[in-house]
Amino acid sequence: MKTSDIENAYLTAPTEEKLCTKLGPEFGEDEGKTAVIVWASCGTKSAGASFRNHLADCMLYLGYESCKADPDVWIKEFNNQNGQAYHGSVLPFVDDNALCINHDRTAELL
Repeated sequence: MKTSDIENAYLTAPTEEKLCTKLGPEFGEDEGKTAVIVWASCGTKSAGASFRNHLADCMLYLGYESCKADPDVWIKEFNNQNGQAYHGSVLPFVDDNALCINHDRTAELL
């Protein structure tokens, strides 16, 4: 069992909102220009949903299936060194953390 923290979680997900901002003095000659925000940002209404959708796309790409009882629990079948099948799980929680559970220590979860 391992836990993780997904660094800059919201910045990895494309935003689902149409957001713009006015650039400040730290942007030098671009100060005052309008910029379009393309990545989810903490504090926006859809940031959590954007990240969850992006994470779901990644988990599907890695071959995991969403659990029918809880769609935020991801399961994938593995084989141990003896060829016996078992299921490894990834359970995302608290926005950007994940708990990985795997029976066989030698198998790769991700």
